[in-house]
Order: sequence, then C-alpha cells, then structure tokens
Amino acid sequence: MTYFFRRPTNLAVVWTRRSRRVASTPLPWEPDMMNPLVGQIQWPVPDNHTISVTLFKDPRTHELEDKDWTFVVEDMRKKRVLASASINMRKYASIESTQQSFTLTLKPVSRKITSADLELTLSCVFLREGKATDEDMQSIVSLMSVNNNSDVAPLDDLEDIPDLESSV
Repeated sequence: MTYFFRRPTNLAVVWTRRSRRVASTPLPWEPDMMNPLVGQIQWPVPDNHTISVTLFKDPRTHELEDKDWTFVVEDMRKKRVLASASINMRKYASIESTQQSFTLTLKPVSRKITSADLELTLSCVFLREGKATDEDMQSIVSLMSVNNNSDVAPLDDLEDIPDLESSV
C-alpha cells in the first residue's frame, strides 16, 4: 500500500456483506526502508476466518446467483476505510472442495492512497444442497421476485379464445 501525508498506525482487513462483518487482527503499518511513504503488512501466521455463504440456483438456467462481498482495508485508529474491492462469491463456489490464491487490487477511497493490493487464499467447502421449500431455504414469494416475468403471456392473446369471451 502506498500512502502519503499521515501514516496509519494499525491496519486491518475487513470482509463485509450488509450487516455481516469479519475482521482480521490489526497489525502495525511498516514503512519501506527506501521509501517511507510505501508500506507493507504481512501476517506472520495466516489469519484464517470462516464464513458461510448461501447461494441460490436459478431453476431455469441452473446457475448460482451473484453474491458480492467487499474487502476493506481500515485504519483502526480512526475506523476509516482506506481502500476496498468487491468479489463475487459465485466465481469461487464449486461442489468440489477448492482453494484459490490470488491478488486482489483494491480501489483507494482517499486521494492520499495511490495503490493497495491484497494477497489472499479462498477455500470453498460445499456444505449441502437444499430444496427451495417453504420450511427450507427459500419461499415462493422470493423465488417469484428473483425470476423475471418473461414467461407470462400477454393478456391480448386471451381475446382469441372463444370460451373466455362467452363466459364474460
């Protein structure tokens, strides 16, 4: 992370979606020897966190829905967001257990930060597959709100049916 002006003291990586929040252990920002405006934080032991993500499958296309989670780098002294990036959990979900390492380029929130990168490893473990029933994972109403209404016939087509005209 490149930072100029006032240096942060302790930084933490926070993973959020709506009201859910998972934070790493805050570590001090260490400036580079050659350039004190450039710093790096490296956890001596991997800071593992576990979350559960529920992904619904579209009954027509059999594809999983999009579910974005946001990675945020925060200055813990002032609880201020420094940089953030969103990832779609659908891209990392699979039925087989997988582990993917990648570098996430974060978007600086302040003009004081020029760049921020986060190297991380995501693991996926498929817990279970459920049916969309009333008592299970999804109600009929939310299923209808997710689906588009392209399968509903136009009402003008019903005028050509003779049984409907005589009954009215």
